[in-house]
Amino acid sequence: MVANQLLSICIPTYNRMKTLKETLPDLIRKIRNYNIAIYISDNASTDKTEDYITSLQSDYPYIFYKKNISNLGADKNAENVLKFSTTKYRWLMADHYIVTDETSINHILPLLKEDYDAIIVNYKNRKIIRNTRYIYTDKNMFLEELGWYIGMMCTTIYHKETIMKAKFENFNNSFFLQSLVLLNYISMRKFKIAWIPEEVTWAFSIKGSKSWHEDVLPIFAQSWTKNILNLNSFDETSKKVCIKRHAAQANLFSDKNILLFRYINGITFFKMVKYLHYLPKVTTYDKITKMFLICIIPSRFIPMIWKNKREFFKQVLGGIECYQQKLLF
Repeated sequence: MVANQLLSICIPTYNRMKTLKETLPDLIRKIRNYNIAIYISDNASTDKTEDYITSLQSDYPYIFYKKNISNLGADKNAENVLKFSTTKYRWLMADHYIVTDETSINHILPLLKEDYDAIIVNYKNRKIIRNTRYIYTDKNMFLEELGWYIGMMCTTIYHKETIMKAKFENFNNSFFLQSLVLLNYISMRKFKIAWIPEEVTWAFSIKGSKSWHEDVLPIFAQSWTKNILNLNSFDETSKKVCIKRHAAQANLFSDKNILLFRYINGITFFKMVKYLHYLPKVTTYDKITKMFLICIIPSRFIPMIWKNKREFFKQVLGGIECYQQKLLF
C-alpha cells in the first residue's frame, strides 16, 4: 500500500506535544482507511514533539515529519508544511483540529479528481452562508461570503498549483496568511473554488495553546482591516463586508468575550484609543461603546460576575490550561 496521492493533511506545530497526543491518534483513526498522509512541520520544538511523532510513525507509516533548525514564525511554518507535501490537494490544519468522524472524508473524496483551486469545508457548529454545495467563480462573492471564514486553519484544502503560485512572502507575519494568500491568488486570475457545507472538521483541543486573546485588537481590528483593504482587484464594498462579517459571524465581540478580553487586558482604555480608527470597520458602535464602558471596570473584578468562574472560562476558551496562572481561582 502507498499513501494517498490526492489528499494530505498538513500540520504546522510548535511545542504542542500535549495537544498532538490528543489530536493525532484521533485523526489517524479516522483517516487510516484512506491512507491519507500527514505532513508535520515542527518549528524547532523543545518539548519532545519529535520523539512523540517518531513513535507514531511505526503505527502509521504515512506520517512525514520535518523539524526546522530554528523557529521561523507561525506563518512561515504554515507555508513550509504546505510545500513539504507532495499530494495534489493539501489540507492545512492547525494541530488542535481534527475531522468530525470516520465518514467526513467521504464528503471530500469525490471532488479530488477535479481541478479546483481550493476546496472549503464546513466547521462543526459554525454559522455558514450557504447550506448547499456551491462552486465559486466570482471573487467578490467569495470574499464577502467566505473571506472571513477561511481564516480558521482547518477550513481550506489547497490545490498544489495554488500553493506553487501563491505569494506567501507578501503576507508573512500578517496573522492571516492562510486566507490572504488564497484571496490574493483569486484576485489575479479566473478560479474555481468548491464549498462543502457538510460538517467536516472541528476543534478537538486547545490544551497548552498560547491564546490570541491578549492581542485581539491589533490582530482582529488593525491587521485584519489593513490586510483586507490592501488586497487588489476586489470591490471596495466587498472588502468592507468581509472585514465586518468576521466579527459578526464569529461572534468575536460577544458580551462574554468582551469581558474575557477585559479580564486579561486584551481590551484596555489605552488599547481602545490606539485602535479606535479600525474598530468601526470591524464591529458596531454599540459594541465599541460597551467596550469603552467595560474598560472602566478593574480587570480583577471581572471574574466576580459569574457564580461559576471555571465553567465560564472553560466555555469561552474550550480549555483553561493556557490560563492557569492568570485565572483567579
